[in-house]
Amino acid sequence: MLLSFLLLVNVTDVAAIKNVTKTIQLSMYTYTVDAPDIPTIASRITKEENHINLFQINSSFLKNWPTFQLQFNAEAVLPQNQTGERYPLLVTTYWHGSARSWEVPISFRNEMDKLYDQNNHDSEQTLVKSLWDYPVDNWTLDSRNLTVDMDVNYTMKVVPVNNFGVRAGHNVTAVANLSSPSFFLFEIPPNWQFVFIHATSKTNTCAIMGVRKLEGPFLDQMNDHTTLQLHETFTLNAGLTVTADLFRDGFLLVFYPLQNSGKCTRLEVYNNSLTDFDSHYKEFQFLIQEGMQVSSYSYPLLFTMIPIFLFGFLAFFCHSRFEEKRASLFEGEYCLTTLRVDKRSQTKIKMDELLSNVTSNDVDQSQRYFSVFIFLHTAFYIIPVVILMMTFMQQYLATGNLDTCYFNEACSHKLGVIQDFNHIYSNIGYIFFGTMFMVIVRKREMSKTANLITQGKGVFVHYDLLYCVGFSLTMTGCMSAIYHVCPNKFNFIFDVFFMYKIAAIAIVTMYQFRYPTYLSSDITFATLAIVTIVAVLGLLWDNVIVRICFSIMHIIFLVFVLATISFNGYIRRNGQLVLRLNQMLPIIFSKFVEDFKKRKLFQYQKETWRAPGDPEIEIVAGSGRLVFPTFLFIVNVLALIIMWTLLANLNFATQVLLICVTNGSSYGLFYYALKIYYGECRRILSIQPCCFLVSSLIFWVAAVNFFIDVNTEWEKSPARSRIKNMDCMLLSFFDTHDIWHFFSSAALFCDAMVLLTIDDDLVDQPKSTIPVF
Repeated sequence: MLLSFLLLVNVTDVAAIKNVTKTIQLSMYTYTVDAPDIPTIASRITKEENHINLFQINSSFLKNWPTFQLQFNAEAVLPQNQTGERYPLLVTTYWHGSARSWEVPISFRNEMDKLYDQNNHDSEQTLVKSLWDYPVDNWTLDSRNLTVDMDVNYTMKVVPVNNFGVRAGHNVTAVANLSSPSFFLFEIPPNWQFVFIHATSKTNTCAIMGVRKLEGPFLDQMNDHTTLQLHETFTLNAGLTVTADLFRDGFLLVFYPLQNSGKCTRLEVYNNSLTDFDSHYKEFQFLIQEGMQVSSYSYPLLFTMIPIFLFGFLAFFCHSRFEEKRASLFEGEYCLTTLRVDKRSQTKIKMDELLSNVTSNDVDQSQRYFSVFIFLHTAFYIIPVVILMMTFMQQYLATGNLDTCYFNEACSHKLGVIQDFNHIYSNIGYIFFGTMFMVIVRKREMSKTANLITQGKGVFVHYDLLYCVGFSLTMTGCMSAIYHVCPNKFNFIFDVFFMYKIAAIAIVTMYQFRYPTYLSSDITFATLAIVTIVAVLGLLWDNVIVRICFSIMHIIFLVFVLATISFNGYIRRNGQLVLRLNQMLPIIFSKFVEDFKKRKLFQYQKETWRAPGDPEIEIVAGSGRLVFPTFLFIVNVLALIIMWTLLANLNFATQVLLICVTNGSSYGLFYYALKIYYGECRRILSIQPCCFLVSSLIFWVAAVNFFIDVNTEWEKSPARSRIKNMDCMLLSFFDTHDIWHFFSSAALFCDAMVLLTIDDDLVDQPKSTIPVF
């Protein structure tokens, strides 16, 4: 049995196309292909000729060599004194009703046998046996006017491809260029569930790697990624995981360089003109191996879950023991050395003075509003987040374009339609620890020491804020899992949104320990909304204008907050403390104006200040009142400078997160330092927060070490990001970012426990002895 295909060869001449009366000479040649050592065929053609070459291929030949290349070389001889230009030799292939055309570059020589600028170029096109049913695709070719008479010598040869079928576990080295894409057949073993393809290259040429099913006409344009079921760009490194059930009959692995490198360098303007062939030569290696079976996931999942659960329950057990001592101390059943009133705290406002100026209704309203805001923010935020992520997932599933998402494809394990299951699962720590913390808070709230506000002992504890911390920790894991469904620039804010909340709520929680009312809940969440909006704008349009606006807004907001912190408890009207921000700010502004006029703006206040127009309004002197605001202001100014200089290449949302974390950490360390300064950390109950603080620092050091070892960079193009892809580090299942999830979740849990227990040593102390700072 013979299978045959036709080759039509002609020199493209637009003038001849317009002149329909011009006579074209038609020549037909027949060749039989029945052995691999096929001789080279040479011929000569002019612009008045069309050559039809009929190749008859024996079916037994196709069984041994299912694919072959048609190799061409063309050279034109010009009259003397004529310069050589590029004219295409048009080749068209017909087989079983399908057609494909391409042009062969031509090298020009004059009669003096001088070679002109254009080097000799070969054109190789690969054909596949007709038993495979590929979809038809059309090519648009570049035709030039032929203004001189010339003859074209061309050669062609049918060359069987020996390494068309590849085996698993064998490194394959190959070459692809614009005129000759490389593709290979891989037949998936029946027991495989996933196929992993790893490709590397030493050339920085932008290329496409993709897979396609074995169906459709064979004479199509193989370097058209719209016919590929999965495809991605790559330069030096790439990986691709294929679900075996989708390609049970096998697949074609396709490689071809792109005409323009814009897709690999994220250029906004692409030059689609055909460039020099030599600059798009791609040499590469690839290896096909079996991906991890789903049944093998259980070991790494359980191995990481056990230490997380053990640490959580160990913390719960230790806290329960300390909670028993705390209850005994509060009820007088257990006695510790009484804290002496330090001389350094005698000039500070005491907590009982603040408590006498507020009602219990003010506290209840603050608690209720804070709880409502956290759930409303979450409800209205998570709905569009889920919709957007489903859209992204449907997009890359429908198009097969893996450049939509930034995965570490060297360590990406699939589960169903989820491409990167391990990065989703590793967020279990946030969810578990957040839930565990809320259980611990609930246990304390139900204890006898819950309502310390009315008991006149200990610091102010508002449990709704602590619930907000635990809830935000849980939602950090949920939002990070949603983000890792398809991580990219447009949804990165999902990964850090609740981290902003944790930092802000932690500051508010520490502040309210010494104050009976919250910082305004509506202002707090409005500020978080503004920060999120600015972070999104910075992600989409990271430019100088956005950074300047953020810096100005940050400084203005900081001034208002620090003014509230430094003067809260020191302003009185008619002998009563002024605690509300809208009443405090006009008084602070009046003092600022007077100090500015008298040149006392930065002088220490040694005596009580009274308003010029209303002597009933006064601001009492307080030792060290401006130390913390000044410290925090300097820290924020330095953070902004570092953001603009050393961390200028970091994405804007992460820069904002670092500023939030810096403020929260600074406030926490300052709070702890003041406790030591006023002699409050000298009892056995101080051991618990110290242990959690040390554990937190250890976990953070480990977490940051893995965080900076990045394996994806969505700030760059997908192809550039894949250069950073790294193999799994833990149990052949988790990479460095997964380990960051584990350690950072434990660190945040320890931080939350420090918040809960930091003032346990004051549980039996009267509020009249506890200073406000």
